[in-house]
Amino acid sequence: MKSVIVNGLGRCGTTWTYNSLSSKYEIGGFFKKITDIPARYETEYVFKTHDYVLDDFDFSKFDILFLFGDPRNIILSVIMTGQVDPAFFMGHCNNFYVENLNTIQPLDLIYKDHLHLEALFDHWMRRKGVLKLKYEYLFKNEKIIKEFLNKPDLDFIPVRERNQSWEHHDEFHGTNIVPSIQKTYSSLIEKWENSPEYSF
Repeated sequence: MKSVIVNGLGRCGTTWTYNSLSSKYEIGGFFKKITDIPARYETEYVFKTHDYVLDDFDFSKFDILFLFGDPRNIILSVIMTGQVDPAFFMGHCNNFYVENLNTIQPLDLIYKDHLHLEALFDHWMRRKGVLKLKYEYLFKNEKIIKEFLNKPDLDFIPVRERNQSWEHHDEFHGTNIVPSIQKTYSSLIEKWENSPEYSF
């Protein structure tokens, strides 16, 4: 009997996956620190986190999914949601161990990877036995998730399309921020582009 940990870069299907898995797993909640997730239960749980693991983490006790997506869309989503919902932005930044939490603003993400997305991506993509899923192909790979978890009758909730896309984003408050985002996250964008739609 294994519980599941849903991890990822944020704004790329982690909540959808977490909620979908709740149809077959008990909801375990969000944990900022992955080491705080209990490893022993009498039933199967699904947990969510955006954390790293140490080398001595016991992977045998969990099935782990890591979700990632186009960094341009992730950053746009965080910025645009954060502008209208400051509480969301502060909570999101806290979950990703952002430094100077009380002074950072949504637009600061344009010029620096404050969320440490590339470090988190590199950390999990080199881990073996973890199902890595590209957000842009996530919804067509539901079968892969079922097979990985050995849950053939798993039910997925209806898909809600992403509201923001950098390809259709002209400007924000009179300024085109996409070129700056592309410059800041160029290395991570290249890694995302060269990654398969799923891997183990």
